[in-house]
Amino acid sequence: MKMNIGKKYLQSVILTCLLISSSGASAAAEWVSGKVLYLYTDSSLFGGCMVHIESETSLSCPQRWFSMGCAGDFLSKQEASKNYDMAQMAFAMDIPVNVWVNDSLKYNGYCVGTGIYFGR
Repeated sequence: MKMNIGKKYLQSVILTCLLISSSGASAAAEWVSGKVLYLYTDSSLFGGCMVHIESETSLSCPQRWFSMGCAGDFLSKQEASKNYDMAQMAFAMDIPVNVWVNDSLKYNGYCVGTGIYFGR
């Protein structure tokens, strides 16, 4: 009887350790909010278009630059173009924007924003 309890306890500890260690490798996604400070387009790098947002994020995305995915690899070119258009509008109007960013989707190491909204 003593051996069964000890064995079950050990199995529980091992399972818990495995779950904790595997959860750290998963991707994260969150809304990144702030004003668009810079816009960037490129014919071959960073998914074609990027925005630099004045923001803080817990994601592993470098330097607050986010690709809007204009190349069409993670969402359609039409959707990406609309998202980038909205980012440009927010930039021109000097209002904060909210971009849905997933750190498992990247172009040249930069995270991709797949959704956007703003309003007053």
